[in-house]
Amino acid sequence: SRKEMETAANLHKGVVSMLVPNFQNMLIYAKNQSALEVGGDYLSFRKDSDHVLWFMICDAMGKGMSASFFSILSHMTFQSVLFIHDEILPGTLLTMSNRILSDDFDRFEMFMTALVGKIDLKKQTLHYASAGHCPPIIYRPGERSSLLDTKDYMLGVDPDTEYKTFAVPFKPGTRLVAYTDGLTDVVGPDGEMVGV
Repeated sequence: SRKEMETAANLHKGVVSMLVPNFQNMLIYAKNQSALEVGGDYLSFRKDSDHVLWFMICDAMGKGMSASFFSILSHMTFQSVLFIHDEILPGTLLTMSNRILSDDFDRFEMFMTALVGKIDLKKQTLHYASAGHCPPIIYRPGERSSLLDTKDYMLGVDPDTEYKTFAVPFKPGTRLVAYTDGLTDVVGPDGEMVGV
């Protein structure tokens, strides 16, 4: 019913806060617009210190209530793992979360793509890991834009997947664009998908 959809949307917004943390030397822009009232895409940030920012962008299979539920469940798992393990790397975060969630994903025949990143402004590095998510676009001053590697399996496919952490320089002037397939699957006037 319409009331249940509104309740689910409010729950999703309340649990998966998209509040953008304030960083003195970083400009952050975020937007999440679901095709339906609720969906499985989400974006979340976590500020660990005045120079360390975590971001998580995920896309649960399907649309509506079930996708929204699994995005909330995954978000809570990510936050719990980060709360327990201070100095964790993104690949380990995805590995642990996948093991925790795999039974539920399997039981409901669900899977999810995820991109998790940790930007350290002091060390000028981006550590990231991907679970089959759309490849983020990175631009570094003086270089051409490029796509970052995101070849690992989606969450929920294999509980024994060990997700790899990648490290790339993140010097001043670097720009990073992360997105879900809701952006690249948009169909243009010619009927073709927009793509990356």
